[in-house]
Amino acid sequence: MITRNSREPENFQEILDLYSTAETFIKEVELCASDIAFPAINELRYAGHHLLKGLASDDRAKFGAELNDARDHCHRAMYEASEAGIAYLVELLRTFETDYKDVPVKETVSNYIEIRKSAVSVVKKLSEGRLNRTSPEEQVRKYMEMFRTLQSGVDTLEASRCELNKVKRKQAREDQKFIIRVVSWAAAALIGIAGILLQLG
Repeated sequence: MITRNSREPENFQEILDLYSTAETFIKEVELCASDIAFPAINELRYAGHHLLKGLASDDRAKFGAELNDARDHCHRAMYEASEAGIAYLVELLRTFETDYKDVPVKETVSNYIEIRKSAVSVVKKLSEGRLNRTSPEEQVRKYMEMFRTLQSGVDTLEASRCELNKVKRKQAREDQKFIIRVVSWAAAALIGIAGILLQLG
C-alpha cells in the first residue's frame, strides 16, 4: 500500500509494475476483439492522469492520495479488461453451441464437457462480482486467470470448427440419403397400391 507521506522510488515502481501488467493484459484481451478493451484503456488513462497530478503536487498527502488513485485505476483496468474479455468469449461459446447443437462435439473435442463446465464456473464467479474479495490484487489475479482459462477452451473449440463442419456435411448427406430412401419406398408402395387398384378395377 502506498503511504500518503512518502515519495520513495519503490512507490513509483509499484505503480509502474501495475501499469505494465494492466497494459500487457489489455493487449492480450484486445487480440479477441480490439473494441472490447476501450473501458480498460480509459482506466489506464485515468491512472496516468492521477500519477501526473501526484508528481506535480508539493503536498505530501495529495501526492500519496493521487498515487493510490493511480493504483486503483490500474486494478480497475484489469477488471474491465477481464470482464469484457470473458463476456466476449462467453458469446463466442454460445454461438459455437448454436452452430453445432446437432453435432456430437465430444467425439471431435474430447474435453468439450470440461470446457463447458469451466465456462459455467467462470460465469458464476463473474456474476458474484467483486464482493467478498480478500484484496484487489487477489481478485484481479483471479479475473485474469478466469479469462485465460476460458480463452484456452474457446480457442480449442474454434480450432475444431473445420472438423465439425465435415461432420455436419456428412450428417447432411446421410440425412439426404435417408429422405431419398424413404421417398423411394413410399413411391414404390404407392405405385404397388395403384397397380393393385387398377387390376381390381
